[in-house]
Amino acid sequence: MSQLHWKSGWILKAGMCFCAIAAAGCFLYGVSEWNKGLHALNNPHQLADLGNFGSFLQGTVASLWALAGVFLIVLAFLGQQQQLVLQRRQLAGQEEQFNTQLDSIKLQQFETSFFQLLTLHHEIVSQMLVTDSGVRFRGRDCFEQLHRILMRDYMAGHLTHLHIATREDIANLYLSFYKQYKGPLSHYFRMLYHIFKFVKGSSVADKKRYTSLARAQLSQYELALLCYNGITAIPPEATNKFKALIVEFELLDNLDESLLRNGHSYKALYLEPSEAKEKGIP
Repeated sequence: MSQLHWKSGWILKAGMCFCAIAAAGCFLYGVSEWNKGLHALNNPHQLADLGNFGSFLQGTVASLWALAGVFLIVLAFLGQQQQLVLQRRQLAGQEEQFNTQLDSIKLQQFETSFFQLLTLHHEIVSQMLVTDSGVRFRGRDCFEQLHRILMRDYMAGHLTHLHIATREDIANLYLSFYKQYKGPLSHYFRMLYHIFKFVKGSSVADKKRYTSLARAQLSQYELALLCYNGITAIPPEATNKFKALIVEFELLDNLDESLLRNGHSYKALYLEPSEAKEKGIP
């Protein structure tokens, strides 16, 4: 596009130069012919031939000057066209600058909303309260205790009696645990889901940067609970919408898999049924 602009600009300038030179040449040639006519008029032998001299001026000099005027009109037109080209370029530059400023404003608005969501999520965590055996746990300490309760009261007592623990078995056990502690868990996971959904639905280019920042706020116990929550269809939803975001943004890549029960890896738990069947994973 810039090369095309350069060519059109060069042609325009060349046309303006040609018209200017042609107009000047026609004018000077007309002046020369006019001077010849004056000399002829000053000749006493030609004084009686004024009519012929008028015809000479009209046919020669006037035509040349008229042609010079045409070239000057074309020159003015080309000058206006060049000015329009320059104005278009200025407008294009202003539009590009405006789009850059608009993108910057959109990014600022996104980051403001994103960090507000993170702040709200931290407030939800700080207000969490879990009681176990008469002992109260508050804030982020709740997740370590919730993980302990899940392993102790739900996973350990049932999975040891199963020859092969399928993903469905684990999801059902987690669902029983979730229903018991729905109060603190539902609000927490719902807010966490909306943070990642907000990033996915935004127009920012580097979404991974912000999801990694949000993931960095989560402890290992939170990641372990998130792993089980992602494979469980929590009523009234028929499917878990969070699972797709967990996979897309690789939220469990830093999970300590020793916190998972029965030797499962999170990648095995998150395989699609067809993929799991091909790999012989129940």
